[in-house]
Amino acid sequence: MNTTENEIQTLRKEIDELRNENIALHNELVKQNKILFEQVISIGKELANQQKSLHQAIGYFGGGNLHDDLKIHLTRVTAAQSAEFIIEKMPKVISFGNRNDYFRYVLDKANVSGGYLEFGVFQGESINFISSVLPNKIIYGFDAFEGLPEDWRYDSRKGDFNAGGNLPRVNKNVRLIKGWFNETLPEFVKAHPEPCAFIHVDCDLYSSTKTIFDNLKNQIVSGTVIAFDEYFNYPGWQQGEYKAFMELVAEKNFEFEYIARTNFHQVAVKIK
Repeated sequence: MNTTENEIQTLRKEIDELRNENIALHNELVKQNKILFEQVISIGKELANQQKSLHQAIGYFGGGNLHDDLKIHLTRVTAAQSAEFIIEKMPKVISFGNRNDYFRYVLDKANVSGGYLEFGVFQGESINFISSVLPNKIIYGFDAFEGLPEDWRYDSRKGDFNAGGNLPRVNKNVRLIKGWFNETLPEFVKAHPEPCAFIHVDCDLYSSTKTIFDNLKNQIVSGTVIAFDEYFNYPGWQQGEYKAFMELVAEKNFEFEYIARTNFHQVAVKIK
């Protein structure tokens, strides 16, 4: 074989190697393009899901144009009002992010000898927790279990929180008293004239809270702790539980201190 033929074979071999490399490179490019395409499809699906979640969130907050949504603006305004109230009235009062921690703290502050009462039991969540913290105390729970007796705020109507008249399952140291406060409290006060150590007000309404205080005002004494579940931070809070308490304070010439709050609606006070 002469030199020319050797050179031709060598050249053919190099061409074959280049062709094989080309094929391998092409196959790799096809593979990478497929992976990239699948990633693009996956990202597209994720973006679609995020867009759907965003639309759902917008719907949750009232729908329409976020800049024009009154519910959001009301929330912001009342939060600002409540923040100003905190700065003015209770800047150093401890705040809790967990409701159970809040209850433990305020229950520990109730050091006067007397009764433990809850107004607004509903499904029994809070009264069962309170009674578990105080297993040696009898906790009395008052509720008609028929929902709100009247409209409350713009998103809560008469009949909301209706348990159908059914009593919840409660701990053995809980005593439930079924009926409207104005019907059950007078007889209860006659049977239990002792001071109140702790009162949990979870009835939302001004009228219901006023009924509580009208009946218990002579049993609320120095050392009594009152925990309000809807004291502030909602539209119209100044006309609710807060108003009823301020009227009680004015009528009885009480002095009190704020002892705890949450970042939601809850505030606790102690009578001096």
